[in-house]
Amino acid sequence: MNYDIRNVKNTTDLITYFSTNLGWDIDMDSFDDIEDISYDFEAEDIGLKEENFAKISSLR
Repeated sequence: MNYDIRNVKNTTDLITYFSTNLGWDIDMDSFDDIEDISYDFEAEDIGLKEENFAKISSLR
């Protein structure tokens, strides 16, 4: 069964999508916090100008 990408609204939904559609072996019980398996980006990390990045509240 496929999980529709349009239903992804948060990190839990995204992990479900990765697991269901892409076959990634991710178990929500394997970590305590999303920060255990992700990290924050800075504007220069992804080639954005700082003034454009200011409009983004969070990027992981």
